[in-house]
Amino acid sequence: MTNSLCYQRLKHLRLAERLYSQAPPSNPKKQDDNWKTIDMVGPPDPVSNLRPVAFAKPQTETEVEKEFREAREATQEWNNKFWSEHNARFIAERKEFQSKLKAEGKESVTADEMSVFYKKFLDSNWKNHVNYNYSWYKQNIKILFLEVRVRLSKMKFK
Repeated sequence: MTNSLCYQRLKHLRLAERLYSQAPPSNPKKQDDNWKTIDMVGPPDPVSNLRPVAFAKPQTETEVEKEFREAREATQEWNNKFWSEHNARFIAERKEFQSKLKAEGKESVTADEMSVFYKKFLDSNWKNHVNYNYSWYKQNIKILFLEVRVRLSKMKFK
C-alpha cells in the first residue's frame, strides 16, 4: 500500500472516530437535525443480507439533490427486493433438496451432493442474474450521472 493511501485511510478513520465519539447534543431537536446531514447504515436484513441505508435529507436540498437521493433510495429498495426474493427461493429450494435426500435414506448431506444443488440452482437462475446485472449497471450509471450533476451544481454556487 502506498503512503498516500495509508494516510487517506488513517485520515478517514480519524474523521469517523471524531464523528461517532462525540456525545450527542442535549437538545433532541438539534440531534435530529445533525443526523439528517449524514447517511446512516443499518444492520443487515435477515433475508437479503443487505445493509439498509437511511440517506441524508438536508433541509436545503435542491431538486437535483432530491432526484439523486430518490434514485439511490429506489435502487436500494429494488436491490433489497431482488435479493430477498432470490435468497428466500434459494433457502426453500435448498430445504426441499435436502429433505428429498433425507427421504431417500441419507442421514447427512455431503458437500458433493450440495454442489449438485448449487449448480442446478445457478443454472436455473442464470437468466435472472443476467437481467439483474444489466439493470444494476443501468441504475448505477443513472446514479453516477445524477451525482455528477449534483457536484456541478454545487460548484456553481461557490
